[in-house]
Amino acid sequence: MNHGERGCLERVQADDTLVYSSPGMEQDATVSLPAFTALGRVVGWPVDESDFGPYRRRVRYAHTLPVPSGGYQLRCRLVCLNGNGTVVLRDSMKP
Repeated sequence: MNHGERGCLERVQADDTLVYSSPGMEQDATVSLPAFTALGRVVGWPVDESDFGPYRRRVRYAHTLPVPSGGYQLRCRLVCLNGNGTVVLRDSMKP
C-alpha cells in the first residue's frame, strides 16, 4: 500500500480485511475493466524488510476470483468499508 510508506500501514490494524482494486482485468483485446483482485486479513504489524526502507504488514490472503469493481473510485486509496460491504465483496469473490 502506498509503496510501503509507513503512514497508510499504521492505519491498518490486525484482523482488518483488505480488498485490493486493480486498474483492470481484460474483458477482450479492447476493453479493460477495473476489478477487485485480491482479499486478505491483516495478521501482523509493520516490519522494515530491507535496507531501503519499505514497510510491510503480514496479510493472509484468501483464494479468490476477480470481480469487476465498476470504476476507479477506489484506485490508490485506503478506504474503510462497513462490515456489510466487506461481506458482500468477500462473498462475490469466492471461487
